Amino acid sequence: MKCQRVIEILSTHSRLIPAKGSARVVQDHLETCPTCAYWEQTAREAIQAMGTDADIEAPEPLRRVLEVKMQEREVEHV
Repeated sequence: MKCQRVIEILSTHSRLIPAKGSARVVQDHLETCPTCAYWEQTAREAIQAMGTDADIEAPEPLRRVLEVKMQEREVEHV
């Protein structure tokens, strides 16, 4: 599974828990991809710090930077 898809799956769930059908695949990816694991941990910490599990969308400039970094990592993993 590609990094961008993992982030999309995690982002659609306010508690960062993917649907049952994709949970194992996402977990496997997080165990082998430090970039996505870092993203997931940072997102969890942010949710905890804010005291809410509301859906929060990252600002567009931050999303663009993250997408570029994830694409660079995907090229390295291929």
